[in-house]
Amino acid sequence: MNIRNIFFSVINRFKISQKLYFLYAITFFIPLIITFTIFISWLSKTLNSWENKEAESTLRTLDIFFEESFNGISELSNVLSVNTEIRNIISKEYHSPLEVYKAYNEVKFIDPLIKAYSSISSIRFYTSNMSLHDNGFFTKNTYDVTGSDWYRNAVSLNGAPFWYYKKDSITQKPHLTLIRSVWNGIDHTLIGILCINVSNDFINQRLKSAPYSSIIEFSDQCIFSSINNPETTFINLTGKKSSDTIKIDSKEFSILKKEFSPDHGQNEKFTINIFISMENLFRTTAKFRLNISIVFLLFILSSLAMILLLAFSIHKRVSQVRKGIVSVGTNNFNIPPSIGGSDEFSEIYDEVYETSRKIKKLINEVYIRDIEKEQLTSRQNDIRFKMLSAQINPHFLFNTLEHIRMQALSCEDRDVPYMLKILAKILRYNLSVKEENVLLSQEIEIIGNYLDIQHKRFGERISYDIVPLCDINRIKILPLLIQPLVENCFAHGLESKTENGFIYILIKTETENGEAVLKITVQDNGEGIPEEKLDELNRRLNNTNVEEFRSSIGLVNVNQRIRLFYGQKYGMKIFSIPEKITAITLTLPLVTEDTNA
Repeated sequence: MNIRNIFFSVINRFKISQKLYFLYAITFFIPLIITFTIFISWLSKTLNSWENKEAESTLRTLDIFFEESFNGISELSNVLSVNTEIRNIISKEYHSPLEVYKAYNEVKFIDPLIKAYSSISSIRFYTSNMSLHDNGFFTKNTYDVTGSDWYRNAVSLNGAPFWYYKKDSITQKPHLTLIRSVWNGIDHTLIGILCINVSNDFINQRLKSAPYSSIIEFSDQCIFSSINNPETTFINLTGKKSSDTIKIDSKEFSILKKEFSPDHGQNEKFTINIFISMENLFRTTAKFRLNISIVFLLFILSSLAMILLLAFSIHKRVSQVRKGIVSVGTNNFNIPPSIGGSDEFSEIYDEVYETSRKIKKLINEVYIRDIEKEQLTSRQNDIRFKMLSAQINPHFLFNTLEHIRMQALSCEDRDVPYMLKILAKILRYNLSVKEENVLLSQEIEIIGNYLDIQHKRFGERISYDIVPLCDINRIKILPLLIQPLVENCFAHGLESKTENGFIYILIKTETENGEAVLKITVQDNGEGIPEEKLDELNRRLNNTNVEEFRSSIGLVNVNQRIRLFYGQKYGMKIFSIPEKITAITLTLPLVTEDTNA
């Protein structure tokens, strides 16, 4: 006997409650004390690591924010630099303020465009066309503008965009600006310099919404900040690296840095500086230690109480399951449907209840099935009795029909002999069939003979068409299922038809719910079925009880034969519009010569 078997043999001698106490001590109480001791020792390091991860997450978020904002500004500069209306306005010489005003009306989209971009403060298009008037967007060049480093740099880059931190020529406020020169594509002459100023308020507001204080550095300048007195802090920041400490307002902070370069530009370097408060970190650690100690103590006290309640609950639920199993074992299937809850005991009890329900249902189904089989047997015997009654001296009947046919032939009347011949075939087939499957082709042949006789009877008043869309020489069905449907067409639909009567029989196979079925539809254009009678007929068709046999094998009896022989999911459906159409569809399982049925 190995160690595993020894362990289970020992542990299985104890009750579940005793096992719970042992399990509690080994897996909870002792590990809890050890965990508490270890946890306190590395709590500071864990919190510090967590704080750094949060700061790094903030860095990544800000990085994505600046990337999306700067990319949006770059895309806008691409659009404005090739805008035809703007180029036309700058390239034209104007002789009056009215002409300039009319020209400016062509670019009214500029102001809404600026409002649509929250990250943009203003857009300036510097031009040497002195006939224009300054309007905030179009700005005439001045000596200070053309002599500036950023202007000369824009011209030298030949249309490539770059970032620059400068004062706006109108507001005189410093802005981070995307600058690019715009050139005439034909003669390569300078059209102007496009400057898009980034909104300081928008960027600073986003930095203030971050969980950590921050400074954005560019070209050794503090361009954005979420702290007070950023100039002093920025001076102290010089030469600092990530994980270094810095004092801000007499408080110590840890620094976290990240550089990024916009996708569109001259690979300018921006630096995001995040400041993590060490005082808050130490205060949080001390508070966390106290809370953990209280929580651990509460865990120990509450777990002792819970283990006792759990042991009592398990004992109670085991008793409920045992009671249900004993009831089913003594053939008492009327047990409560649930003991409540969703634990394993509830699942076991649900299985016990489901088993009892299925046994009870099976007993009822077997009982009902036995009754239906007895009724089917009784009906089959009744049918056989009536068939035998009709078979009194069948040789006499067929010999007489043959004699009449020969007499008609001797009188050179070929219609009567033909009708007698196919009538004899119909009678012989109907008297010889049993309650077992026959080839569908035999049924169709008899239906064809029957329709031929009716066609001779009604002449051109009635025509028919049989359309098989499957191999009827291999498919088998119960006999005498189609003929009552065709008889119904004449008896209740086409008798009073004086012209253009038509019967259409369609045979096909389909797949329903993954199962191959046979569909047989018999349709006529006769009187149809009144709505009240159709409702009553459908009610009888949907009735699963076996009705008492009547003297004729009608539609209801055909439907009951199908359900008793093949199952309740098969049967007949009737659709009718009075004075227009009646269609009866049989749904049967697809049984072939290779299928056991």
